[in-house]
Amino acid sequence: MRLVAVAPNPAIDRLYDLDRLERDAVNRPRTEVRVAGGKGVNVARAAALLGADVTVVAPLAGHAGRWLAEALATEGIAGRFAWIAGETRTCIAVHDASDDTLTELNEAGPTLDAPAWAATVGALRDELAVGGVGLVTISGSLPPGAPADGLVDLVDVSDAAGVPVALDAGGAALMAALGRRPWLVKLNVTEVSTTLGRPVGRDPASVVDAAEAIAAVTRGVVIVTRGVDGAIVRTSDGRLLEVARPEVRGPYPVGSGDAFLGGLAAATLRGEALEPAVRLASAAAVANALLMGAGRLDASAVARLAAAIRIEPVGR
Repeated sequence: MRLVAVAPNPAIDRLYDLDRLERDAVNRPRTEVRVAGGKGVNVARAAALLGADVTVVAPLAGHAGRWLAEALATEGIAGRFAWIAGETRTCIAVHDASDDTLTELNEAGPTLDAPAWAATVGALRDELAVGGVGLVTISGSLPPGAPADGLVDLVDVSDAAGVPVALDAGGAALMAALGRRPWLVKLNVTEVSTTLGRPVGRDPASVVDAAEAIAAVTRGVVIVTRGVDGAIVRTSDGRLLEVARPEVRGPYPVGSGDAFLGGLAAATLRGEALEPAVRLASAAAVANALLMGAGRLDASAVARLAAAIRIEPVGR
């Protein structure tokens, strides 16, 4: 079965690696990586590297959009695109090796009018009509101009095709879609805070409380990632699992949450149960942080890292 990865707001992702970032000065990166990106595209790349058959659905615009489509084709990732006016955005991350910090500059992206948004939803409908789709992932922010309930549109199209949905978003857009009861919702601590409208700490008790609040609406799987501190998983039958802090930490964490969802999708499509799928997902997130470029990972490293991922019931 195939994965369809929806990227409502794709981007060209550029990562610069500097010895030291100097403000109000000329900075010359020692290394630069440019990849087709945006959260949904990063999910697709990670899943494809782990063996999944993936198609990206996204709105693209201008020269940057054509570059992104060509880059995906070069990576062997299929795409169905809604071509819109404007120019696909660029997002920049700067890694400062002197203190291991990461600074991000994310453009908003082109504004979609009603016909452009309808074309994006239609692209998903057309791709699902091809058949053979086992899972749809919908990841990232809505582009400017998209309706506030745009995620609902995308979930409804997937539901109509009988395909389960994994959502990775946050805020009001996600809250509007929770009532559609997606199979899985994956958020980080910041996203769950903006979705619930209240601060959520990184400690397990706070995250569990937040996950339960989301699951009370969706009645499905909820995963809240906590960066280097691991993750909390609330299963559809109410069990609570804690993914322990990984032993390995890489310097390039941009896209690790997307790699997590890509790994989870790849494992799920292979027929793995939730817990081993989460183990592979966690290993994919760690592997992503070891390489420059969001969603890039070494599949052999993921297999090695997965063996060291600890998952235990919360409170043990």
